[in-house]
Amino acid sequence: MSSVDFAWTDKSTDISADAWRLAESLSYPHVPPRDLLADVHGLMDVPDTELLMDVLHTHMTPEKANIAFADREFRCYSPLSPPCMTDPHYKVSFAISPVPPDVIATWRASSEPLSVPPPLRFIPQLTQQPLTRTAGRDGPSRINVDGATLWWQGQPSAKNTRTVLTPKADVVVSLQTPKIDSDEAALRVSSLSRLYEYVLGDALDIDLADLRQCGATARVTYSHQRGWTFRFTAYALQMPHLVNATAKAFATAHTTAGDSSVSRALSALLSDLRDVNTGLAVQSAGEIAEAISVRQSFHRSELAAFLSGLSSAGEATQQMQQTVSQQMDRLTLEALSCGNLNEAESADVITAFAHTIGVSHPLPPADAAELAVAQLRGQHISVEASNPIQNDVNGASLLVYQYPYLGIEEGVHLSILSQLVHQSLYDTLRTQSQLGYIAGAHLVTRPPYAHKLHCYLEGSKASPEDVVQRMSEVLAGVGERIASTDDTELQQWTDALKGAIMQEQTDTNLNQMTNRHWSEIASHSYCFRRHDLALAYLTNGVELADLLATYKILTRDDALVVKMHPRQTAHDSGIGNGVGLVRLGASPSSKLRGASSALPVRQQIDGLHNLVSFYPRHAVCALWPTQEA
Repeated sequence: MSSVDFAWTDKSTDISADAWRLAESLSYPHVPPRDLLADVHGLMDVPDTELLMDVLHTHMTPEKANIAFADREFRCYSPLSPPCMTDPHYKVSFAISPVPPDVIATWRASSEPLSVPPPLRFIPQLTQQPLTRTAGRDGPSRINVDGATLWWQGQPSAKNTRTVLTPKADVVVSLQTPKIDSDEAALRVSSLSRLYEYVLGDALDIDLADLRQCGATARVTYSHQRGWTFRFTAYALQMPHLVNATAKAFATAHTTAGDSSVSRALSALLSDLRDVNTGLAVQSAGEIAEAISVRQSFHRSELAAFLSGLSSAGEATQQMQQTVSQQMDRLTLEALSCGNLNEAESADVITAFAHTIGVSHPLPPADAAELAVAQLRGQHISVEASNPIQNDVNGASLLVYQYPYLGIEEGVHLSILSQLVHQSLYDTLRTQSQLGYIAGAHLVTRPPYAHKLHCYLEGSKASPEDVVQRMSEVLAGVGERIASTDDTELQQWTDALKGAIMQEQTDTNLNQMTNRHWSEIASHSYCFRRHDLALAYLTNGVELADLLATYKILTRDDALVVKMHPRQTAHDSGIGNGVGLVRLGASPSSKLRGASSALPVRQQIDGLHNLVSFYPRHAVCALWPTQEA
C-alpha cells in the first residue's frame, strides 16, 4: 500500500455532495469536477458517461487500489511477513502489503455492475420518476397478494393539493407474531427479539450501504404487541433492491450471526436499556404505568435483567436463533404503500418480500399477538418509585385515567378535555404555584381498545403526595368550569380542535401521509375517514351536556397513580434492576386487597392482570345516526 490514513468522517446525508466528491476524486487533474456532473445542486445528476468511463478504465484499475482494514482496537495481527509497524503519532499498529494477485484476478473477472461506483448505481434518471397524482383516492385500497394483505395509496388524492408530490415512495410492512400465553415465555421472546433487532441492524449497515448512499432508508423495529415493523423509503427504481436485501437479511441473519456480532449487539442493547439518564423522571413514571396497564408490556429493566442473565454470548446466540426460527414458522404480513409506486409495482414488492421471508401459511388473526389494555378503573392502584436518574433532585407525579374506546364522538370529547386539563394544570401548578417546569396533560389513544389521559408534573418544590393532591383539586375545578361554560367558550374549544384536525388531515409531505394511514392499519382499526368524521361531528355541534358526561365518566374512578420520589440511594432496585425502588399497592376496597408488597413487582403485576378484565376491541368508523347527516 502506498499510504495508510487513520482519519475518519461521518456519513453524509447529502447525496449531491457525495456525487460531487466522487466526481472530484475521479477527474483528471486538468478537468474540473463540474464537467463530470452537470448539476451538483440537483439530486438527479447526469454524468458525462463517455468521460466518466474513460476515467474509470484509465485510473480505477485494480493495480492502483488502496485498501485498508481495521478492527475496533487498531491492532495489527500479522504473524508472518510483512511485519507489523507502529505509528508514532496515533500509537496504532499496522502492516502494509500488496493486493494479492488472486484478488486482482477476481476483480477483473467480476460482472459489469461491480464496475459502477455505488453512489451512481442506484440514482435514477428523471425519466424514470413520473409524478402522477392519484385521482379521487382519499384512503388506501385493500389488495390481496400471495401470503399478505397490501393497502395501496399511491400519491395523494387530487383534492389534497397541499401535499407535495414526491419521486420517492414509503412502504411499511408488519409481521405479526404468534400470541404467547405465559408471561415468562413472553419476556424471553420479547428480550431475544429485541436482541435480534440490534443484530439485524448491524447486518443491514453492511448490506444496505450502497443504497443508503443513494438516499434510500430502511428501519426494522420490534414490539411484543405489534411484532416486526419494516419501514422503507426509496425511489421506485431502488425499492425492489432495498426491500429484497432487507428481507434476505431478516430471513438469514439469525442463522449466520456469530457469537462476536451477537455479543456486540447485546452490549449495545443493554447500554440503551440501562440508559435512563438521558430521559426525564416523568418519562420513567410513564414507562412504569405502561408496564402495569398493558399486559406483557415489559419494563426496560426486565428486558435488561433477562439479557444480563444469559451466561455467555454463545447462549445468547443459541437462544436468539431458536426464538427467531420459531417466529418464522407462523407470521401474518400486512403492508402499506404510499407515494410514487403504482399498484402493480407495490404488489410485486410485497409478494417478493413475503416469498423471501417465507410467509406461506399466514397466522390466523385469533392466534396473533395483540394489545391488551387492563381495565384498572376502580382498583385505586398507587405506585411508589424512586427517580432512576442519577443526581436528579426532581420528583414526578403521574395520574392515568382510562376511558373505553367507543367511537368518534368520545374521541372528540376527550381531545377537547385533554386540552382543557393540560391548560389548567399548566396555569395553576406551573405558572401560579411554580411547582415544576414540566406540567400538563396529554391524551394517549390505543384504538380500538381504550383512551388514557396522562396528567403529570415534575419538580422539586413539593412532595409527590402533595402534588397528587393539588392535581386532583385542579381536575375537580375543570369539571366545574365545564359545567359553567357558555356557548361562546364552547364554540372556541370546538373551533380550536377543528383547526388542529384540519392541519393533521392535510398532509404536507409523504411521511405525514404514511404515518396517518399506518396508524389505522397497525391498530387494525382501518378507519381512514376518522378525520372527516371528527370534523363532521364538530361542524354539527358538540353538546355541552355530552362533554360534561364524558368528563364525569373519565374522572369517576381514582386514577392509576405513580409517585416518583427523588433518588435517595444508589442501591435502589426496581421492577428489574437499576430503575429505582418500586412498590405496587391498592386500597382496601379494591380486589387486590391483601396483595403482599414483599412479592416482586412483576408477580404483583401478573396477579393484577389475572384479577381484572381487559378492554374489548371496539372498532367503530361511523358517527351516531343523528350526526351523519
